[in-house]
Amino acid sequence: MNLAVCITLFDGYELLDDCVTNYKRFCDTIIICYQSVSNTGIYDDEVVGHLIKYLDDPLITIICFEPNLKKSIKDNEMIKHTLMVNKAKELGASHFIISAVDHFYSLDEINKILPVALQYDSTFTKIQTYYKY
Repeated sequence: MNLAVCITLFDGYELLDDCVTNYKRFCDTIIICYQSVSNTGIYDDEVVGHLIKYLDDPLITIICFEPNLKKSIKDNEMIKHTLMVNKAKELGASHFIISAVDHFYSLDEINKILPVALQYDSTFTKIQTYYKY
């Protein structure tokens, strides 16, 4: 198995170091997909500065997502997630986790779901409400 963790980042970058450290314990690659403009048009010029330290990390790939402000938040999120999954596949990932920068999973949680994920095509979520097509 080759596991990629795909992290979305707009704000909350004060959590990025802990988030990356958390995922490095069990993944093969980390994809950080950042936005300088939110899905509602709010601009944040600080986000890029928080990524500089990761540019030379061979485990981390950084990609930029530019939302289409004429589309819904839900549509932009789906497009962004597809972008990250395609990048994960391009990098050779057989499995992936999509996570926001403020989501943390314990090693115990990951160890519980990995055997199931290896055996079945599966989706896991910890949140009670989510968009589903």
